[in-house]
Amino acid sequence: MKKNNNRIVLTGGHAGTTAISIVEEIKKQNFIWEVHWIGPKKAIEGRSTSSLEHKYFNKLDISFHSIIFGKLQRKFSIWSVFSFLKIPVGFVQALYYLLTIKPKVVLSFGGFASFPVVVISKMFNIPVIIHEQTAVAGRANLLSARFAKEVLLSRETSKNYFSKNNCHVVGNPILSQYFKDSEYKTKINRKTILIMGGSRGSQQINKIIKEILENLLDKYNVIHIAGELDYDEFYKLKSGFKKDRLQGYTLLKSVDPYEMLPVYNKADLVISRAGANSVSELIALGKPSIFIPIPWSYLNEQTKNAQFASKYIPSIILDQYTLTSNKLFLEIEKLFNIKEVKPKNNYLDKEASEKIVSLLSKYFK
Repeated sequence: MKKNNNRIVLTGGHAGTTAISIVEEIKKQNFIWEVHWIGPKKAIEGRSTSSLEHKYFNKLDISFHSIIFGKLQRKFSIWSVFSFLKIPVGFVQALYYLLTIKPKVVLSFGGFASFPVVVISKMFNIPVIIHEQTAVAGRANLLSARFAKEVLLSRETSKNYFSKNNCHVVGNPILSQYFKDSEYKTKINRKTILIMGGSRGSQQINKIIKEILENLLDKYNVIHIAGELDYDEFYKLKSGFKKDRLQGYTLLKSVDPYEMLPVYNKADLVISRAGANSVSELIALGKPSIFIPIPWSYLNEQTKNAQFASKYIPSIILDQYTLTSNKLFLEIEKLFNIKEVKPKNNYLDKEASEKIVSLLSKYFK
């Protein structure tokens, strides 16, 4: 995008695919806006793993601005002190970025990295729009809502957590490619299981999968998005497999958002966390799913996301704390044996990007 005066700032933590879908819609509606992202460079605090946004946004002509952020920890430790001390740094960075960019509007997707951007924007009378992706409400969005002109919600249930005066239910934006062919399909040949844990993988899910991986490969093909932290361990494990198991096991470190659809299309069943975007994508594609929600998510948001998904697709929700590898194997068998059910359509998410961009456009007039 060429430099111009129509600048927009998108901000948040771990909201990469949502932001990409908004940029996709901006281009579709032929708006010549200069798009900036303010967010964390690292996916996990204290780790070297890059965030999805840092990996891909520059390729999409989105200017990336890294911000250091602190947050209130669930449990107090020495790391809580260091995290707390980062908070003022984030505010100084947000001040610098906003004074430099001078955006017409800020769209925040939540996460503590977004909070300094929201507060400083309010100080300079830059309109702030918040989008809540989950079926409940994130802590950062609850704090940010008082500084926002409008709060956009993915799910009707989130209305219980925000003032209804400036709330609109618009759905959760995902890439348009997920709606081009949402026809439910089954395969006659060997079934394929896709195992994933969000954009960074899940070490808890990986630990359970490791115990039953060879048993799964005796019966199914497996596509496994292990994440950067566990990829080497599973690569070493894979190198010891016999030829028949080796052919049925596809190991991936991560997947580009635009390359995720072909991966989904190969799967007959998905084992996943229950992040808002993963849930929206699986509903759009009608994929039978086993959800293992993060148990410590705020307001139990991932379980609520999974419960929302159960209205649309065949699914099973498992508790991480009581889950064993043997139980997971049995639940896989159970879900495969369920009589085929045609998924219901969730049209709200299909129109979400268009609604949000149309709403944003009024701030450029």
